[in-house]
Amino acid sequence: MCDKLELLAPVTLNIVCFRYRAEQADAVNAKIVIALQESGIAAPSTTKINTLLAIRVAIFNHRTTEVHIDAMLDACLRFGKQFSVYTHTEAFMTTELPDYANRPFIGLAPLMASALAGFDLAPLGSLLLERVKTEPKPETLIDIANILFLRGFPELALSIQKEALSQQQLYQPPITEQPIQLRLLVLMSAGDLMANTPLEFLIQHSDIGLTQVYVTETSPLPDTVPEHDVLFVAVAQSDANMALLNSLTNKLANWPKPVLNKPEAISLLARNQVADRLQDAPGLVAPETLRVSKHDLITVHEILTDDDYPLIIRPVDSHAGQGLAKIDSYSALIDYLTTENAEEFYLASFYDYKSADGLYRKYRIVLIAGKPYLCHQAISEQWMIHYLNAGMADNAEKRAEEAASMVAFDQNFCTNTC
Repeated sequence: MCDKLELLAPVTLNIVCFRYRAEQADAVNAKIVIALQESGIAAPSTTKINTLLAIRVAIFNHRTTEVHIDAMLDACLRFGKQFSVYTHTEAFMTTELPDYANRPFIGLAPLMASALAGFDLAPLGSLLLERVKTEPKPETLIDIANILFLRGFPELALSIQKEALSQQQLYQPPITEQPIQLRLLVLMSAGDLMANTPLEFLIQHSDIGLTQVYVTETSPLPDTVPEHDVLFVAVAQSDANMALLNSLTNKLANWPKPVLNKPEAISLLARNQVADRLQDAPGLVAPETLRVSKHDLITVHEILTDDDYPLIIRPVDSHAGQGLAKIDSYSALIDYLTTENAEEFYLASFYDYKSADGLYRKYRIVLIAGKPYLCHQAISEQWMIHYLNAGMADNAEKRAEEAASMVAFDQNFCTNTC
């Protein structure tokens, strides 16, 4: 077994009692058993050994092979990792906010986790503002800016972030468990929480040492950077970042260390460009996406008929559903445009992708070296799905389906579409 699975009793016959190591392990392992049963992977039960809740596996079928056992253990690891996050969040909401104010640098990941768990970050922000009066460190300014982003004050957050970056380009969030096995240098741009890939969340509590370098028009990539094993470009595609991505393409062309997420590839990820590239992909439906000015949209009724609706529209460079809407008629389009300040929009046909049970399923997939991996699956009654508003955290049945999708991704979804 790996170090995340713990044997709780000696194995003498055909019964094995073990559990997944986690905070609040009893709750996590109880959920694992339910998920295993509902997914059809295996049908273990629970038992108590020295007051500890254990997963009890009784192997009776003579057709059981190592393949079946490995599949069950792999599912235990996947479910355990997923439910550890949910259980931690549930507990987090009933406890006090950690004493972040005494940390020299908090970082985005713990602040966002606190915000998502329902904590009011305003008192912490006030404490940090008092501290910066006597200890004007740029790390504290970055923390204040992130709190303001999370509380919905983007303009003030950007101004404080700009002040911090004028003082210092390099930051090291305290997310690593020593000893460091890999030194990761991450290039980031100034901007809101959607301006960069948030690697902090992926590697926190790992043995990866993270150094962030903010690169802007006035502060280019330094000629000398900290020692590192791998460089990752976290700068996201946007109109605002195109000049930066182009400059990084030239700067990193002959970089002496491996470069992940190359800037020249990021530059091709605009919504209309991705839709164009996927048009001829077998087995995929990728509605054509147009980039259109507000002026042209106002006159679009000259080329569209009632049969062309509904349409999906969103402002260029918008994320997380901001400004995203389904438009059912030309009059609805005009009403929408009067409420949006953007000058350019993405426009596409609406594809009703709900499943036979009437629910919508959104799969977020990452490609690594051409191989797809499932990051998460969200299930909702609404077509506009975000993981947080889909009720995933409150619905064990949805989470079990998501976990089962992750376990069987290579055999099911990926086999049919990859």
